[in-house]
Amino acid sequence: MEPITFATRWQNLPQPSDWPEELVWPDDLLALVKADEQVVQDRTLPSEAKYFLVEGGLPKSAAPFLSFEDVAKGLLRIWQVYGTATPQFWKDEDRRRLQSFCIIGSDGVGNPICLDEQNNGRVVLLDHEDNFRTITFMNSGIPELAECLLAFRDTPNQAQLIEELQRIDPTCMSEGCFWQVEASNFEEDEDQ
Repeated sequence: MEPITFATRWQNLPQPSDWPEELVWPDDLLALVKADEQVVQDRTLPSEAKYFLVEGGLPKSAAPFLSFEDVAKGLLRIWQVYGTATPQFWKDEDRRRLQSFCIIGSDGVGNPICLDEQNNGRVVLLDHEDNFRTITFMNSGIPELAECLLAFRDTPNQAQLIEELQRIDPTCMSEGCFWQVEASNFEEDEDQ
């Protein structure tokens, strides 16, 4: 998916037919956050990921309880965001272990969503409760993440969502991966 295609689709969210005309989607729901081109160039990421973050961006917030505001903060390392009040918290071995992870967002409980520079820019979620040791695969890259966000937002039922996620990024539907878990917990809108 091209960044401009994603941005257009994300920001052209159809309004529910039962809403009054004067009621509109909140700006946060439609806002996209872009990365600074210079910061992105300093990271070891695939060119398509860099291009996507600079030209299209990611949503400021998205279902299921995800935020990508960190994209604009400069793809920081984990120790630049977590535990900054107690620098002694970070040992040299922890910094080496986490060196390849650039934060782009977080989930609803504060776990960082990161790009993994050592693994071709794959998107992962790290568990902050165990000092970022548990790593959950989300997507193979930024374009796949963007498509999955659209699918989760726009697909009306669980069967279609599973099929769409499988088409977008088959690996993201492996057992225990972020989207596989979210799809299995997907609650369908009873009005549809």
